[in-house]
Amino acid sequence: MSVTAPRLVRPLILGTYVPALLFDLGIGAVLPVIVTRSLDLGTTLVVAGLITALLGFGKLVANIPAGWLAARIGDRRAMLVATVIALAALTVAWLVESVVVFAVAIGVTGAAWAVFNLARHSFLTDVVPFERRARALSTLAGVHRIGLFLGPVVGAVVVAIFDASASFAVAIAAAAAAYLFVQFTPDPDVAPTPSSTPAPRVVPGGRARVFATLGTSVLLIGAVRGIRTTVLPVWAAQLGFDATTTSVIFAVSNLLDMLLFYPSGMIMDRLGRLWVAVPSMLVMAAAFGLLPLTSDFLSFAAVAALLGVGNGLGSGIVMTLGSDVAPPGPARARHLGLWRVFQDVGDTGGPALISAGVAVGMLSASVWIGAGISVIAATMLWRWVPDYVPVAARPHDHGSRRGSRRRRSRRAARRPPVA
Repeated sequence: MSVTAPRLVRPLILGTYVPALLFDLGIGAVLPVIVTRSLDLGTTLVVAGLITALLGFGKLVANIPAGWLAARIGDRRAMLVATVIALAALTVAWLVESVVVFAVAIGVTGAAWAVFNLARHSFLTDVVPFERRARALSTLAGVHRIGLFLGPVVGAVVVAIFDASASFAVAIAAAAAAYLFVQFTPDPDVAPTPSSTPAPRVVPGGRARVFATLGTSVLLIGAVRGIRTTVLPVWAAQLGFDATTTSVIFAVSNLLDMLLFYPSGMIMDRLGRLWVAVPSMLVMAAAFGLLPLTSDFLSFAAVAALLGVGNGLGSGIVMTLGSDVAPPGPARARHLGLWRVFQDVGDTGGPALISAGVAVGMLSASVWIGAGISVIAATMLWRWVPDYVPVAARPHDHGSRRGSRRRRSRRAARRPPVA
């Protein structure tokens, strides 16, 4: 598809990026207070932790139904449905006095989050020309990070003025605003002409192989990212840092993560997906390998910053790869739903590895295992990411183009079949 930049950018900002920011801001606002709200309802700390986990569990199990829903009613309507469901679930979570009903509401909120994430991913895949796809999706990933970063800040201000449950009011207001932006922003005026740089497509019969190879790579990326978010506060606690110090270090790491989303997309569009995918995992591997060697504030902060850079370098890579190998038409949303399952399974399994390491007193070993997973992910990405020419070679660059063709031909035999 082809569309001029001015006609594309404004509807995407108002109809996709702003509502995405608002939705994620609302989720970020309630995340820190789910445990507090659970305890206020009379449950134990263990149960409160399980209720918090239901947000991610709801997102995981709803990915495939979300793909079916978006394929059936369209991406835009699916986003509207997701915001309505989130509004209802968050309102119940705010007002209910039953632990069981509260837990169900949190799980349903996670499911609505999955529908919204899937629908906006599918929508951008459909309307953005291939040569700008990575920038569009990395920007979406950056908006997601910014929303989850700002949400706790806004929530903390509201909690300081009122009480912990008031964070749910912030989330409700954010979801309502997201609905209005999606509802009243027109779709981009997309012309149904082929892009000058067509995306690689998996040929018939090759889809199972793609999920077994590239899908497994995405699962490992999810695991690496899940390990990062879990291990930093755990290691900080082991070093004896207080909550304030840990929060500052984590915030700096996340800030570096957020700042790299657009450069990441630019590199992917101009040079190819591998130039982001592999370095991201190798930087994360190096950071995990160094983390057990840290013993003071400066060394820990440096490694945390390196983890932020590594994760930020890979902004949007999972969504971009999923879009690159997605089939056209209604099957696209169903494909992306299954794709996101791989990512979320990894994101759940990574923290489980760290928790197991803590339980058996082998935290350092589990962190080094995380480094090994990062290296394996980089190796698999190098082998399985599909080849294509992101930017047409310059007429005078014949030697470079021939060399590039030879390199691609050597790697093509190891790739999932693409058309």
